[in-house]
Amino acid sequence: AMFRDPVQRAISGWFHNKHDCDSARSIGAYAACVQDCSAQMLAGMACGGDRRPPSDDADGLIARVRKFGFVGLTGEWELSICLFHAMHGGVCREEEFVNVRPGAKRNAKTGSYDPRRYGLAADVAGLDGRVYAAAKEVFWENMRRYNVSRQTCMQEYCAAGSRYFEAIEESPATFRHRPAGSQSAMYEFDWPGRASFDED
Repeated sequence: AMFRDPVQRAISGWFHNKHDCDSARSIGAYAACVQDCSAQMLAGMACGGDRRPPSDDADGLIARVRKFGFVGLTGEWELSICLFHAMHGGVCREEEFVNVRPGAKRNAKTGSYDPRRYGLAADVAGLDGRVYAAAKEVFWENMRRYNVSRQTCMQEYCAAGSRYFEAIEESPATFRHRPAGSQSAMYEFDWPGRASFDED
């Protein structure tokens, strides 16, 4: 399963014809309508529907995330593709790295929407916030377990798609994430010139 930051997903959904909540009149109302979308789907419910999982079901939903055979993050697209192949084998293909639905309103440098621009909080509380936090935890645990980094992706797991992991020299201030440490360590999970796999 691929998980997306709930705030980014809400903004994207608003610009993509308000899917799942087409009656919403504002982006805030839309975000409220889809605020538990991941949790709803994990519980077998429709995204944006009136039925919501009970808040005390968070532990069960998180346990379900931990049982998936693969957990990736759309905000870490290239690394997620690489992790999938590290875990399950197969050859990386160019098609896996193509952005088939580029978004028009996100920040070109970060690949993200700025929630403040739309009057939204940067983080989501509630069930979707907890589900996404669990997905990120599982993702980074597996990244360590399978020794996935930009370098291992280029040389071992995704050599056929190595160009998507190549760094283009520029200021580290333009990175989407700025990990602490040496320049080479910074380049292992984020790198200058990294593609943006957003969508509307």
